[in-house]
Amino acid sequence: MDNYKLAIINNKDNNVNRRGSINDGDLHINCLISYIREKYCDNKLLMQLNDQHTPDTAAYYLTLFDNNILFLNTTHNVEKYGRTGIFFMPDDISDYQREMLYEFADDIHDYSVDIAYDFEVENGFLNASELRSSKAGDIKDLLDTYFEKKNINKVR
Repeated sequence: MDNYKLAIINNKDNNVNRRGSINDGDLHINCLISYIREKYCDNKLLMQLNDQHTPDTAAYYLTLFDNNILFLNTTHNVEKYGRTGIFFMPDDISDYQREMLYEFADDIHDYSVDIAYDFEVENGFLNASELRSSKAGDIKDLLDTYFEKKNINKVR
């Protein structure tokens, strides 16, 4: 995952869709818009998203359609902060997605991650519940905690 800006796990693909290079000057929102234009060109709401929106906004809307799970690689200055990222979780996650999520956790085992879930828009602002990893390498434990909070059976 180190070289990618984001990853998307949905119910339709049999893999983790990795997008954008973390080393180029392109923004996360541009990678998300490119994905939306490829996969959701018939969705009028999603097609209204543009580079003036935050990546969080686009990620939120992608969780609503096809129950996409998104991971944004937020790594900046590895020497100082280590590798970091955030998951955006949909309300419903298929068994397949859970399996892929735990496999993907192996790819990012040295990251410190957050999990954003239970989104709501209030007075035009996007809010979410959030879980934070205590240290790099505890991603599967964090996922277990997430699934326990959501009352969903674990995969591993």
